[in-house]
Amino acid sequence: MKRILSIALCGALCAATLAACGGSSSSSTAASAETLTGTAKGFGGDVTATLTVEDGAITACTLTGDDETPEIGGAALVDTAGYLATILAAAQE
Repeated sequence: MKRILSIALCGALCAATLAACGGSSSSSTAASAETLTGTAKGFGGDVTATLTVEDGAITACTLTGDDETPEIGGAALVDTAGYLATILAAAQE
């Protein structure tokens, strides 16, 4: 049961991350860099994805969900952010 819940939560967080990135607003942090932020509903509250884009490439991603259950949603956010960091690093090579 925990495994099914974990898989469902991870899928929901991935979908929320993609939705958050799609409906993003931006603010400039440097001449060639910008920060894009989007928010979507998670199970425990809002989940926010923040991307840093420099020269057209995503250089950083942060996921936060302050009201998510630390052992479930919070852990999934950390795992998802780690996966995204790995993908970003591979894309930069």
